[in-house]
Amino acid sequence: AVQDTNTAETHVHSSTAAGDVTYLAFSSDVHNGSDNTSANRLNTWLNNVSAKVGDDIDVMGFCGDNGSASAGETDFWTYTQTVMNTVNNHEKVHDSVFTTGNHEYYNGKYDTTQNATAQSITRIGEARKTDDYIIYAFGPHDWNSSSDRFDTDDLGILDEYLGSLEAADQAKPI
Repeated sequence: AVQDTNTAETHVHSSTAAGDVTYLAFSSDVHNGSDNTSANRLNTWLNNVSAKVGDDIDVMGFCGDNGSASAGETDFWTYTQTVMNTVNNHEKVHDSVFTTGNHEYYNGKYDTTQNATAQSITRIGEARKTDDYIIYAFGPHDWNSSSDRFDTDDLGILDEYLGSLEAADQAKPI
């Protein structure tokens, strides 16, 4: 595990496939704000993770809360897009996956948000599928005045997905 921020819990997992090592890194709770401090620190953090593993990061996954939780809607998505740009433009990161956390979108509802930034986030479902692994996003969607939540439909979707993999005797890590 690698951790280099005050609020983000980060895990770097590797798997060996055909002699190659694949690096998947996951983090959350960047909470970037108007000063872009989090996005700027993220660039340094990505360099440190890459140096730690001695290679590039194949996929960087963000598990939500990329924008400041107290921001208004327009600002929230601007702050989130800055984080996405930092990751997507980083020379050591080959691919990225974003899902929702408990603050997308804190002062509104993620499931009714329509903009390009929100649409590039996979809330639920396969975010990446390769010969060696699957990254499945399972993020909440609905702020209910106290927290975001998963509903029974979400749990049913996940159960059906996992059942289909079990029926297909799929052995890739998810």
